[in-house]
Amino acid sequence: MTQPATDRRTPALALSLVLLAVALIAAIVVGVIWWGQHAEHSRAAARDAAVDGARQAVIDIQKIDTKDVDGTLRRMGEAMTGDLRKDWDERERVSTQDMLKQYTGVALQTDPVVASAAPIEFDEDGGTAKVLVYLVVRQSENGKQAENAYRWTYVMSMTEVDGAWKASGMQPLQERAAIGPADPSRPATGAAPDGAAAPPAPSDTPPAPTEGGTP
Repeated sequence: MTQPATDRRTPALALSLVLLAVALIAAIVVGVIWWGQHAEHSRAAARDAAVDGARQAVIDIQKIDTKDVDGTLRRMGEAMTGDLRKDWDERERVSTQDMLKQYTGVALQTDPVVASAAPIEFDEDGGTAKVLVYLVVRQSENGKQAENAYRWTYVMSMTEVDGAWKASGMQPLQERAAIGPADPSRPATGAAPDGAAAPPAPSDTPPAPTEGGTP
């Protein structure tokens, strides 16, 4: 007795459906893995951008040039956003401008260098981050570099604004401390010294803003 053609096709059809299901599951698994890797890569890239933004913001805020007061003030303001920028616009910009103008006829410059920076908080969805930044600032007057450089450690609160990361807060973790001028990685030798040999005290140069505004 001849087996009906339909009966002969049934096992082959079932096998094809099983293979199709396996292929579909494999495709889903591969897709999930790829998406997970892509999402993690995207998150890492955004986190790195926040750290880079913190590096640049602290440099822009700490860098001064009495021969270019307008440029200095503009650079500082553009590095800020949120309450920090509001306080800058309403109060600190004028006081910083007045301080800089006290050096009329003197070429006073600071050269801030970020020695290290690392994220301590990151919210990709919220577009916020906190970054720990270790900064070394050198100062020169009329082309003559000061004997000591000075270090600062900040927690930079960062907010993403139109694709750019800006400082919404700036919290110092220590007082200014003197280090050797040649090596930013050297530990501090103590608090900034008093006297004519030391660079101007923080009250004589534009101080870095704290959380919510410049002190």
